[in-house]
Amino acid sequence: MRLTPNTCTLPLLAGLICSIVACSEGSTTPAGGDGGADTTGTGGKSGTTTTTDGGGVTSTTTTPASGGSTAVAFTKCFNFETTTEGWQKNYASISLATDKSKRDEVASATLLSDTTADWMDLPGYGGTNGFVKFTIPYQTSQVEYQGFLYSYLPTPGIDLTNKTVHAFVRLVSGMTADDPSKPSGAKLVVKSGADYFYADGGWVNLAKNEWKEILISVSVPANLDMNKAASMYDPSDIREISVEIDTSGSATTVVSPGIVYLDKVCY
Repeated sequence: MRLTPNTCTLPLLAGLICSIVACSEGSTTPAGGDGGADTTGTGGKSGTTTTTDGGGVTSTTTTPASGGSTAVAFTKCFNFETTTEGWQKNYASISLATDKSKRDEVASATLLSDTTADWMDLPGYGGTNGFVKFTIPYQTSQVEYQGFLYSYLPTPGIDLTNKTVHAFVRLVSGMTADDPSKPSGAKLVVKSGADYFYADGGWVNLAKNEWKEILISVSVPANLDMNKAASMYDPSDIREISVEIDTSGSATTVVSPGIVYLDKVCY
């Protein structure tokens, strides 16, 4: 069920049942981790940083205390200051209305083809210029699960053992933003090895016009592909890093096309 065999992308449906449950329940935004998307010290006490982007949207990031140590220095950051930095549209999935465990191949291919991912020379997270804007034409008549992956595909694979990947996502409009009881969500995904073993960092609810931090602890992800032996997962050979953007799997209102921003993906 892969759209592009060369990327060996694991279909979203591999974790669809888990995703649908997570979509229904939601979660709170993970805080702090190894310092958020910067490399400033924590000063021995927890602190809160508030920033406002050019659109007037305020974001708050809390960094927990760490005994005065400096935050983890990231190996790489995609700040999208001048380009999309090699990231690309990669996969989309819409489940069949008649059977949520199965993928609608035609509708999924259309969703991927019609989605746009544009680099924007405008203030993004934290007010610095540059971010990626997704316009995702989710089916307005479809209230089943719909998802989209935007990906970085390193060749060869990279070692992310004991690394945490961070990203910031902002839902501007659409999806199920106007139904707070059935929130849309996002998660960070990695895939390891030649068979692209799927793992994700867990669902984070998206709220309209708020930057949300999503993350995955690569060595101990929240979820692994339930159809494969866990021993096959190898954090030292990561072949894909993706941001997954999903509508609620239990929406009771009509879904609308989504506009979503992505900024500052770091590990």
